[in-house]
Amino acid sequence: MSNEDAIIMRDGENKYRAGYWLDSMEAVEDFNNMIAEDFRLSAEALIE
Repeated sequence: MSNEDAIIMRDGENKYRAGYWLDSMEAVEDFNNMIAEDFRLSAEALIE
């Protein structure tokens, strides 16, 4: 494997990891929004 091939492979792996990290962060954000929405609805029900 040439040095250039190694750099291309490493670059691809880093992009893959960054994409995976972003996907998991979005999943966490969606989950937090879901919890926040449930909490807001519960609070509104208590106030009424």
